[in-house]
Amino acid sequence: MFLWHLIFYLYHFFIFYKNIMNLFNTFSPQSKLWIYQSDKHFNTDQVKHFEDLSQNFLSQWDSHGNPVKGDMKLVHNLFVLICADDADDKICGRSIASSMDFIKNMELTFDVKLMDRFVLAYKKDNEVIPCTLDAFKQLYQKQEVNNNTLVFNNTIHQLSDLTHKWEIPVSQSWISNFLN
Repeated sequence: MFLWHLIFYLYHFFIFYKNIMNLFNTFSPQSKLWIYQSDKHFNTDQVKHFEDLSQNFLSQWDSHGNPVKGDMKLVHNLFVLICADDADDKICGRSIASSMDFIKNMELTFDVKLMDRFVLAYKKDNEVIPCTLDAFKQLYQKQEVNNNTLVFNNTIHQLSDLTHKWEIPVSQSWISNFLN
């Protein structure tokens, strides 16, 4: 039984790793990354609308009058990932502020919370579940989640960290500081 679980885990990790690597495959590993997590999943219509709005934003995103090499993805219909190639240190504060304004507009458009850092997500039975920190604490006390439960570390800021520092056990995350 253990071997089956190990094979299952490794298979899903490989699929996850491969899919994550393909998200921004034309970007340098040192590219800047911002992760905004929603408090609820986007439905199919919202995903399409989001994709249209994000492409419009990206086509106009600039820094000092030059286009920003950037991309935006909605992962698990829950996480907005914004990647920008900052190889020449070209991204100015105004361009970062404009991306934050875009996220704030998405909150209003879709009636979601994307800027609340006390909203987190964890994996259970290969499903990504959003919840508040307080709700997660209750799940932890009831032993419905534990230190090995996988959570998403939305504090990473570099593309290279996405593959090995984004999905981590509770024991290695900032969340563990709030659980005892």
